[in-house]
Amino acid sequence: MALRFIDERTVHAHVHTRPRELSRTQRNHVANLARENGLRREDFEWGYVVVTVNGQRYVPGLVHKPTGSYFIFDLTETQTRVSEGMAQRTRTVKQFVATYFPSDRGIEVTWKGDDWYGQIEQCAGWLTLVAENNDQPDLWAGAADSDRIPGVNSASADEPFTEEEQKRVTACVDEVEEYLVEVSDVVAAKRVEFKPMFDYLRGAVKRMSRRDWTLTFVGTLMNVAMEAALDGYGFKALFKFAGQQLQLALGNVGEAIGAAAAKLLEKP
Repeated sequence: MALRFIDERTVHAHVHTRPRELSRTQRNHVANLARENGLRREDFEWGYVVVTVNGQRYVPGLVHKPTGSYFIFDLTETQTRVSEGMAQRTRTVKQFVATYFPSDRGIEVTWKGDDWYGQIEQCAGWLTLVAENNDQPDLWAGAADSDRIPGVNSASADEPFTEEEQKRVTACVDEVEEYLVEVSDVVAAKRVEFKPMFDYLRGAVKRMSRRDWTLTFVGTLMNVAMEAALDGYGFKALFKFAGQQLQLALGNVGEAIGAAAAKLLEKP
């Protein structure tokens, strides 16, 4: 479904056909559900979507701007003729329709039901998925920005680690590996598969420059986080722990890496 949301002001000013409206109580119900899921109301925007089923209509929709998630609150009315004894009469049948993304199936879905309570239940499930998606860091954006890590463009960035630094950094990698084994069932169960990543870091510290090793370290942690399916909290905790360990090993250099990791995790 190709969606083009139209802001409320435009619809009310230029559209002559009265759009479907949600009551203030209904919109407040949605706002309360968003708050319960830890979502900020200012990250959402109400608008309208043009629906051409049963004629062109404007129906309300809600967009979560940071993730591009959306939920459309439609209500269709059809006329049907029913028999009552020898007579026939026309009855209006209302059907609540919800179209939304994301869903637990990973695709846009459309739900149809008989009442508002069913529709708001769909919205509650959608908001839960939006909250989960909102908590995930954008690993691709982080990878693209990894060359901006503070410290890697300093005058000493192309110098190798000293022998003493190599020992401390290797110990840091050991601690990070053990941390992941403790906090991630995936890493613990597949430690043999993850071990080469850390072995590479331990070996690279002896031959790479500070700049190259730092970027390799951050990239490796991102790969491990994705392979281990860490959630947003787990991802942040991993980088926080790794930054603390590097700070202990390298002082200001480790502090810079920890600050960079935090920057990569900032939401736009």
